Amino acid sequence: MNVLSLFDGMSGARIALDRAELKVDRYYSSEIDKYAIKIADKNYPQDTPHRLGSVTEIGHEEIPEQIDLLIGGSPCQNFSFGGTRKGMTSTCEIEITTLKQYLELKAEGFEFKGQSYLFWEYIRILKEVKPEYFLLENVKMAKKWKDILSEAIGVEPIEINSDLVSGQNRARMFWTNIPQGDSLKDKEISLPDIMDDLEYKEHIEPFKECVRKNIVRDYDRIITSDKKIFVCECTSGFQDNKVGLKKSPTLRAGNSFTLGMKGGTIRRLTPTEWERLQTVPEGYTEGVSNTQRFRMLGNGFTIDVIAHLIKSIGVKVCPCCRRAI
Repeated sequence: MNVLSLFDGMSGARIALDRAELKVDRYYSSEIDKYAIKIADKNYPQDTPHRLGSVTEIGHEEIPEQIDLLIGGSPCQNFSFGGTRKGMTSTCEIEITTLKQYLELKAEGFEFKGQSYLFWEYIRILKEVKPEYFLLENVKMAKKWKDILSEAIGVEPIEINSDLVSGQNRARMFWTNIPQGDSLKDKEISLPDIMDDLEYKEHIEPFKECVRKNIVRDYDRIITSDKKIFVCECTSGFQDNKVGLKKSPTLRAGNSFTLGMKGGTIRRLTPTEWERLQTVPEGYTEGVSNTQRFRMLGNGFTIDVIAHLIKSIGVKVCPCCRRAI
C-alpha cells in the first residue's frame, strides 16, 4: 500500500500503520518542522527518500504513484474551543468556506490567519490524488465549521475520546471513508497507571493543600468536575495549570505543565509519560529537547485510536451499511 501523510509531524501515522499490521510499500510524508522530521527519520530511515516539503507545494509530480491512503491531522488552533475559534479566515477577516474560494484567494496572494486554513490543502490534494481511502483528524469545533469541513470532505465525522485507550482526556473528530467495525473498547487506563513513582491521593483536600504550597502563591480556586479533572486557575505565571487525578487533560503543544502527584508533591509529567498518554512507543521522541518532545507529542495522534480506525482497510464490507464484516 502507498500512503501519503500530510502534516506528518513525527510520523505518528506510520506508527499506527505498523500497529494495525498494515503493510506499507511507500510512505510519502509532508512536514516542515525540522525537529519532528529528525525524530521521524530516526525511527523510519527507510522512509526518508519519500519525505516531501510543505503541503502548500505538493503536486502530482511529487507523487508519481497511486496513493491508497491519504491521512493527516490538519492544524486545529483556529477551530479549538481553547484557541481563537476564528476558523478559516484571511488576515482581512474573509471567511473561507469552499476549496474554490481558497484557491482563488491563494492565487491572488491573500494571507491567512493561523494555520487551520491548511485544511483546504488537504482537500485540494484529496481531489487531485483520489486515494482509495482517506482519514482526517481535527478537534471538536463549532457546528458551523464542522459542517463546512464535512461538506468539503463528503462524510460526517466520528468522535472518539482517547480516554478509551489511555490516561488522557482527548476528544477528537475523524472524517474517513474507511469502513468501521467494532467500537473502540475502553481499556480503563487512568493517569496513575502511566506515571512513574506515583503516590496517588484519593482525597481532594490534601491535594488542594499540596497545590497551594507547591505550585501557586495566589490562586482563585480549584474547580472539581465530573470529568475527573481538576483545574487550578491562578496568577502564578503559568498559563495552563491543569491537574489530572484520573485522566490527564488534553496534551497539547506548549503545555508541558500538565501535572500529577508524586511523593506528596505536584510535578510535571515527563516526556516518557506523555508518550504513554499518546500510546507512542517509549523512547520514540528521544533525540531532541524535552520542549520539542512535548510539542510534537501534543500536536500528534493518539496512536491506538488511529490504528483502530485504519485496521479495516482491505476488509470486506456490508453492501448495505458499508461497515466492515
